[in-house]
Amino acid sequence: MKQKQRKRVPQAQVARMAFTRGLVATGVLAFAESGGGALSRTALRRALKSGIAVASGTLVADSLERDEPLKAVLAIAGGIVGAAATDRLLAVADQEQERVRDGKEEIG
Repeated sequence: MKQKQRKRVPQAQVARMAFTRGLVATGVLAFAESGGGALSRTALRRALKSGIAVASGTLVADSLERDEPLKAVLAIAGGIVGAAATDRLLAVADQEQERVRDGKEEIG
């Protein structure tokens, strides 16, 4: 019997779909936990990082299924770097917003 071959989906598409799933799932849970109110910056940050984590985990699983361990390790590293970079960029944005709010922004 012939085995049905699975259509190979490009890993970039797999990552996009997984990121969206993680982002939306975490956002929905955060919204439900907030009682339907506005989400905090912390909840939005967590949703973004969860999307990155789910995408990384999905790529790792997909790479291991395809017997590509190097790609799996790179996906892990990419997830760690992505989450850390997101944290850093959002921290810088928070600091800048705080400076503007305090009226300490330098002009010129």
